[in-house]
Amino acid sequence: MWEKWLATSKAIDVHVLLWCSETSGTGGNGGVGGTGGTAGDGGSGGTAATGGDGGSGGSGGSGGSTGSAWVEQHPDAPLGDTLRDVHFVDANTGTVVGADETILRTTDGGATWTPQDGGIGSNYYFNGVWFTDANTGTVVGTSGTILRTTDGGATWVKQDSGDCFEILNAVHFVDENTGTVVGWGSHICRTTDGGATWTRQDSGVVGTPLHDVHFVDANIGTVVGHSTTILRTTDGGTTWVRQDLPSGLFADFYGVWFTDANTGTVVGEDTIVRTTNGGATWVEQELPATNTLPFVLRDVFFIDTNTGWAVAWTHGCILGTKDGGTTWVHQRSCEASLTELYGVWFSDANTGWAVGLGTILHTTTGGN
Repeated sequence: MWEKWLATSKAIDVHVLLWCSETSGTGGNGGVGGTGGTAGDGGSGGTAATGGDGGSGGSGGSGGSTGSAWVEQHPDAPLGDTLRDVHFVDANTGTVVGADETILRTTDGGATWTPQDGGIGSNYYFNGVWFTDANTGTVVGTSGTILRTTDGGATWVKQDSGDCFEILNAVHFVDENTGTVVGWGSHICRTTDGGATWTRQDSGVVGTPLHDVHFVDANIGTVVGHSTTILRTTDGGTTWVRQDLPSGLFADFYGVWFTDANTGTVVGEDTIVRTTNGGATWVEQELPATNTLPFVLRDVFFIDTNTGWAVAWTHGCILGTKDGGTTWVHQRSCEASLTELYGVWFSDANTGWAVGLGTILHTTTGGN
């Protein structure tokens, strides 16, 4: 299983990369710039784009991505290994989690990252993180691990996960008290007291790894997982109902995001599906025509009904849409040498982060 492999994976280097756009040349429409930074562990990115009339784009470095300029930053604090999830409460304050008990915190938009101590040892890896404000957050990971902070991560306290003892992959809170975690073994657990107690819910499926969860309020939520699994609740998880997918579609799903009770997107193996009626029907969306490599999309995020992003574990792709997924375009091309990505988060339509194998990517232009 990929998750078991990830528990022992090591990134030999970590970089924080800044997405920016750079206009080169004079006397006409300059091209998109192109100083590429060194890519994360595993290879280098593509070359920079050539400019339009009147000048050419900047020179391409060993990193970066076609049509994008990348600036490499080296924070003073050493960063961790495989980074699995990211969450920001505003444009400055965010947390990243990953392998070897990695928890990283920034209060300046990622210019600097400070390691935090989860207090449980480096044999654990963390898969999911969620904050309801700058101080109150939850991290989940292997062996049913659930950690809670109420002081911005200065201290983390391990909680009793009850019957959710498998690998936990994701967490979502709708307020500081009400949250849900999901993981392997079809595990879904719920708290209404900030994690003081966690109660196992009947997912209605058996033995299926569940990978992501998203709620729009305390009652309406969606969980996704292996074997084309999409589960829906309208009563806070008291009952979960499996939803139907288009005939012939089969994929493992890894990411889900809803912008309201009706409108949501799910991503997985070479697959993006969309609903506008709360999952009564799901429509498969077309992947970018320029994609020639198979990829596994691991996470998805929408800032509004139309504007969203998805990131890929294989080949380091970043996709973007401005029309609700009617069209998806490459913001970072799929290349076999690029570092894989696992999580994506935006604080507004322009400011976002993507994390992966020893890598944090940052954009201030919406990735365009």
